[in-house]
Amino acid sequence: MAKKKKEYSDAFASFSKSLKEEDFDKGMKLKQELIDLSQPKDSLDKTKIATNTLYKKQFQFPEVAKNDFSTELFEALEIAEKNLNSNLDNVDLFNNFVETA
Repeated sequence: MAKKKKEYSDAFASFSKSLKEEDFDKGMKLKQELIDLSQPKDSLDKTKIATNTLYKKQFQFPEVAKNDFSTELFEALEIAEKNLNSNLDNVDLFNNFVETA
């Protein structure tokens, strides 16, 4: 069970970096397997996509992430990310998130 939970977390961490649909699908498949094994859905929902945070940390000069243009883009990404995290099964939210990212 612990191994599957780790794989589940790793799949979403990988998706947060790569934005590959395969990583997302793997995470969703593992989530369903864990639910089928009587793992509480609430505990699984704590694992979130964190692309916005990863993108912000990639700047060599952190102040660049704070300029007006960057702030607008990061706000749009944060909204798309929160929407997807709230409803991972929604294809439109997934597509919007990937497009925004």
